[in-house]
Formats: sequence, structure tokens, C-alpha cells
Amino acid sequence: QGCKGECSMLLHKYASDVIHFTFKLMLGDKFVDEPIFSPQQTINGVVYDTNRRLGGLLLMVYMIICAFVLLNLLIAMVVNAFSVCQNQSRQVWRYEHMEIVLHYAG
Repeated sequence: QGCKGECSMLLHKYASDVIHFTFKLMLGDKFVDEPIFSPQQTINGVVYDTNRRLGGLLLMVYMIICAFVLLNLLIAMVVNAFSVCQNQSRQVWRYEHMEIVLHYAG
């Protein structure tokens, strides 16, 4: 049926807390073992037990994404270096070829 009222406000609070926590974690202001949320929240008489290790999970996801991004960056740099080297070798070959042609033509 959807989340309305207090549930919606709590969801917004959780989302903003997760974003702030992740930013502070990247800057080193928070530690992974510190709980983000209080251990229990009550919504309409139902007690929800929140995950105290969410910081560790977020850090693990962040590190995996960073590893993929850095690997992609490394591949791009190697491809660029190979392309530059290949273009230079073509220019050297053309220069040497032209010298041979001019030597035997003239």
C-alpha cells in the first residue's frame, strides 16, 4: 500500500543518514563499527531492528566499485599508451621508408 506519514519520514531520514554516513566514512570522520541508527525503531507499534553493520556493508560496496573504476582507468591508460606508441612507430616507419626511397631514387 505504500509508505506514508511517519514511515515516509523515517525512510527519508534513513536515506539522508546513509548518504551523510558514507560521505563521512570516506573522509575518515566515522568508523565502521559505530552504529548508524539506533538499534530499534518503532513504526505504528511494530518494532524494526535496524542493521548495525550497515557502515561495513557500505564500505565494502564502495571498495568494490572503486576497484572496478580503477581497473577501468588502468585499462584506458594502457590502451592510450599503446595507441600513442603505435602512432609513433608508424611515423618512424614512414620516415625510414622515405629515406630508403630517396636514397635509391636519387
